[in-house]
Amino acid sequence: MPSQQKPKDIVVVGAGIIGVSTAYFLSQHPTFDAKSTTITILDGSEVAAGASGKAGGLLALDWHGPPTASLAELSYGLHESLAKQYDGANKWGYRQLDTLSVQTNTKGPRRKAMVPSEIDWLDNSIIEKVGVLGTTSTTAQVHPRKFCHTLLSEAEKVGVQFKLGHVTAIKESAVEYEDESGNASSIPSDCTIVAAGPWTSTLIKAPISATRAHSITIKTTEPVTPHALFTEMTLKSGKHVSPEIYARSDEVYVCGEGDEVEPLPRKASQVKVVESRCDILKQYVDELSPVLKNGEIGVKQACYLPTVTRGSGGPLIGKITDNLYVAAGHSCWGICLGPGTGKVMSELIMDGKVQSADISYLNPQNLL
Repeated sequence: MPSQQKPKDIVVVGAGIIGVSTAYFLSQHPTFDAKSTTITILDGSEVAAGASGKAGGLLALDWHGPPTASLAELSYGLHESLAKQYDGANKWGYRQLDTLSVQTNTKGPRRKAMVPSEIDWLDNSIIEKVGVLGTTSTTAQVHPRKFCHTLLSEAEKVGVQFKLGHVTAIKESAVEYEDESGNASSIPSDCTIVAAGPWTSTLIKAPISATRAHSITIKTTEPVTPHALFTEMTLKSGKHVSPEIYARSDEVYVCGEGDEVEPLPRKASQVKVVESRCDILKQYVDELSPVLKNGEIGVKQACYLPTVTRGSGGPLIGKITDNLYVAAGHSCWGICLGPGTGKVMSELIMDGKVQSADISYLNPQNLL
């Protein structure tokens, strides 16, 4: 596809936040015309079946290094504007919040920390240090699965189509896939964007690995203040752990360390959950919070994070050939950088250049 020519058939491979955001911003581009251009999202599982449906959803404005700092600033602002445009506070739990580091020692703190008075759901007697990582000006949160579904719904209103299909090959003018019945099929494409997260490297040559992460949600009987906590805990057993805790409006999300024990399955819907790894997360936070201890686990889940193993370590975002693009490898920052990635991809495809952010460090041609 010559750079000055608008694509006729766009296929986005992957229905996570990167793929959905890309399709959405393509559909919102001033030159997009549904009568002359089709946009189809292909995924072998449901929308946000992987990390985009199971992540904590923390957004941070200024936690990013040079490769992604500009993109993060763009994306953080887009999260805020999309929430205002589509009532994100109610539809996907968007809210600004304070983010703290919390150091505990259940065996007995060496010193007593000053815990903000509004945080009344922690056991202050074991907390020995509290630090501010972000404020309501620099950190926020979303429920990622709800965000993805809402954004796709808005994109579908202007012609974007979602199709269930496990992609098997990407050709110059078509994308081949297996339909829900396992039958081989294909769809025309003169512009293919691979946004398949950790599955990207199964479709194109890309230095992206997969790390599994478990998480849980906890339903509490008492209200929990809007805070995100990054902990360093010394448990009663003497073990050192670092669970992350994100309080949502209707539940509390907890995640822990990743593992590479189980290889990446064929589809996101086939990810194996080790219940014991989820149960132990609850045991960790039970020592920090009486409110969480009295709560019940709502969901036990696992997903795979896509990590670029060479170069800056940041995601790969850009053109590979005239009709093939990639947007993948965001690691734990996929939710935060999702809208920004979709925006710059729409500019690159429709305008031939990116104007909203500096993504020069992330050019896939530097590594592929």
